[in-house]
Parts: sequence; structure tokens; C-alpha cells
Amino acid sequence: MPANSSEIKNGKGNIISGYGCLWKVFKLFGIDVESPSKCMREYTQRLYIYYSFGFFGFLSLCAAYSTTSMWAKTTNISTGLKISFPVTLSNVLSTVLWIVLYKQRSYLQITLVRMHSEAYPRFDKIRAINATLYSFCFFHIFYMLAWSFLMNETSEDMYYQLLLGYKLGNSCRIFANFLFLFAYCINVVFFPSLVAIALTSIYLHCKFLLSEYEQKIKSMSQCIVYAPVKLIRHYSRLLEVVGELNGILSTPAFLVFILLSLEMFSCMAVVLLFDFDQKNIQRVFSSLVILTHNAIVFLWMVLIASSVPAKMKVIRNHFSSMFESLLYSSESDRDKLAIIRHAMSKETVSFSACGMVKFSRKFILSFFGGFLTYALLFININNNR
Repeated sequence: MPANSSEIKNGKGNIISGYGCLWKVFKLFGIDVESPSKCMREYTQRLYIYYSFGFFGFLSLCAAYSTTSMWAKTTNISTGLKISFPVTLSNVLSTVLWIVLYKQRSYLQITLVRMHSEAYPRFDKIRAINATLYSFCFFHIFYMLAWSFLMNETSEDMYYQLLLGYKLGNSCRIFANFLFLFAYCINVVFFPSLVAIALTSIYLHCKFLLSEYEQKIKSMSQCIVYAPVKLIRHYSRLLEVVGELNGILSTPAFLVFILLSLEMFSCMAVVLLFDFDQKNIQRVFSSLVILTHNAIVFLWMVLIASSVPAKMKVIRNHFSSMFESLLYSSESDRDKLAIIRHAMSKETVSFSACGMVKFSRKFILSFFGGFLTYALLFININNNR
């Protein structure tokens, strides 16, 4: 049953409750998908979030500066600047990603409500999404705490330069490490990965809708003559909703793809270009952890997104068999044949990143093929050096 306008306006939690606590986490960043109001209180909240993100951005820039200082002591200033550049660029792109999501939250909510009303039983992946989010948050908290203690021995000279000659105590230095890492993880690692999980959940919702529709069409294929016309026309509405979602999520998906790729290539460069000696082993191990984390998030998102057009092709095959059965049936209906033919002519909707990259399994092979090529290049550079 479609949701009425008052439900959409008030944003009741039971409308899109199948996502678990995902939207609760987004509220911490000021992105309220469930009830995007337009009042003065929201304006105050928006200013608060802007200042918070500016503060995190400033800390990330300090973290980039500290990264430059640390690498400059072990190699040279040029290498330090090259390694800190992806951190600075990722911080800017992460802020742009937040602004894009904030601007599109109303359109996303309305489209999610439409999706919620298109199928019964409702989309319900609360346990899976909550388990993913809890594991995700636990991993980042553990990473920040562990890395804060590991950096304690190597960060004394860095803070001595950063604070213009003022030396920090042991506990203060651990707290400063945690503060820098907190800003780095929130802006550069946590938030893009959180958006990737949200995109994956929405792609999974689309797959759920198409799977439910496929089951209904499959049950009707044995008695195609009595199949309701309304059920066949419903496919056009599903494609319309999926197409709207692709338009809304295209820009965030592009930014997430750039952020994950940038961080993966940066971490790969650190892992392959620097030796596992006593000076670099902590940083190399940290880069290896983030590289594995981003690769898993990226692969999961693209695999779920690529399954949506695959489901559409399966439904198309069902329509084709229905059309042939009805065409050679003694009780063929021309109007129904025209409706099925129209449904068969609908193009499949593939989720993409601003139309430049289509999320498919071929794209996974090409991306990791290019990734492997750069890895071999870095290995060759390291051997020659």
C-alpha cells in the first residue's frame, strides 16, 4: 500500500525501517533521510555540522602535515608531500560527498518511500545491516586506539615541530595521536565507507524488489492467459523507481569510487615502495589494513549493484517465454501481447558513477586488472631502487 503524503512529510520510522540503524548513524552527520525538515532548527543544525566538518577538515590537514613530517625524516620532504597529498585531497572530496548527500536527502527519502510501497513483504535486512555497521564501527575504533599507541614512539619529533618546540607528555601525545587519527578516519576512511554501505543497502533493496517481482511472474508463467495486466505493467514502475535512484545515487557513488580508489592506490604505494624495517613497519601495516578494508567495501558494493541488471535480464527472459506461450495460444489477447512486448522493450537500468563507470562484473575485472598493473609497476620501481 503506497504511503500517503503525511507519512512522507513526517518521515515515520516504519516506512524505511528495513535498513536498521543505518539512517540513525547518518543523523550523527546531520543527514536526516527519515525526516528532512525545512525549519530554522535545521538551519542551526546545518551550521553546527558545517563547523564540525570544518574542524575535522582542519585536523585532517594537520594529520597530512604530520604525515609529511614523519616521512620527511625517514626519506625526504618530496616523498612526504607526495604521500600526504592523497590524504588532503580525500579530505576535500569527503566534504563534497557530505554536501551532496545533504542536498539530496529529501529526494532520496521520497524515492525510498516509493520503493517501500512497491513490494510486499517489505524489505527487511535489519539484522544483516546492523551486524555490518557494528562490525564496521568496532573495527575503526580498534584501529584508532591501536594506531594511537603504536605511533606514540615515533610521534615525539613530529609534535615537537608541529607545536613549535613545545614537548608533549606521554599521555598527551597518545591523546593527540588519537585526535589526529579520529579526524583522519572520520573524513577519509569511515564516512566514505559508511556511504558505500548505504549505497550497497539501497542496491540490495532494488534487488529485493526485482526478486519479488520475478517470483510473481514465474508463478504466472504457467497460466499466462490469466495473468493480470496490472502485474505486467508494474514492471515499468519498478524500472522507473530504479532509474530515479540511479540518478540520485550517481554522484555519491562517483565520489565514493574516487575516494576508495585514491586511498587504495595510496596504501598500495606505501606497502610496495617501503621496506618492512623497524622505522616503517607500523605505517606499512596500517596501510595494508586500510587497503584490505577498502577493497572489501568496494567489491561488495559493485557486486550487489551488478546483480540488479542481471535480475532485470532474468525477468526479461520470463517475459519472452510468456510472449511465445501467449502468441501460440488459442486464447491469445492482442492487448496483453502488446503490453508484454512493451515490457520486453524496456532497457535494463545499470547503476553507474555519473554515467562514466557502470557497476558490473566486467568493471571489477578491469579495475583490479589496472590495480595489479600499478602494483607490478611499483614492485619494479622498488627493485630498481
